[in-house]
Amino acid sequence: MIYSATLLDHFRNPRNSGLMRDPDAVGEGEYEGCGDLARVYLRIRDGHAAEIRVQTYGCGPTIAAASAGSELAVGRPLSDLVHLEPREVETALDGLPDERKHAADVVASAIRAAARQFVAVRGAAEGEPSRKNPKQEPTGTAEPGKLRKRPGTAEPGQQLIPSRAVAVRGEPEASRARRILKSGRREQPNPESPGETSRADDSEKARTAPAPPHV
Repeated sequence: MIYSATLLDHFRNPRNSGLMRDPDAVGEGEYEGCGDLARVYLRIRDGHAAEIRVQTYGCGPTIAAASAGSELAVGRPLSDLVHLEPREVETALDGLPDERKHAADVVASAIRAAARQFVAVRGAAEGEPSRKNPKQEPTGTAEPGKLRKRPGTAEPGQQLIPSRAVAVRGEPEASRARRILKSGRREQPNPESPGETSRADDSEKARTAPAPPHV
């Protein structure tokens, strides 16, 4: 699988990654086909995205798409972000392989959900014109392999404290992803292969495992 130089740069040096204290809006995008998940935090000033932070759980292209999508969103009016299309994210990465196009869908969905949440709840208070109330992203359970888009539900003032996530036997991948993001832990991407994600749990075990005995 061939990736562009732009995608690899965003993957190895992700922009705007992490949590945000007291965000004005939070949105999520999810692809249930593989469990990839993106969460977007927005700080809004004068109807524009003044600041953005992103968390991702998934393969390298999704990490890269979140980075590129965050750069697309900063400084843009909410009237643009509520209609952000996946093709804009894909173009910012100089393309995605067919097998990884869902990465752009996940990130665009999360950005749209965050923008629409703000417009619906506090857009009028910020002076954002709301001739039509944008339709909320659908919630509920999507069919396998389909993208589920949902607005964030973080409470103002909530602070996520990093903690060690414990594996749960039989836990669905999407549930594990959401639990890890809530814990504040970062998945450790494999720098040699954007299509793979090496778990922090595994790397920790590797550091603490005793050396094999000499035979």
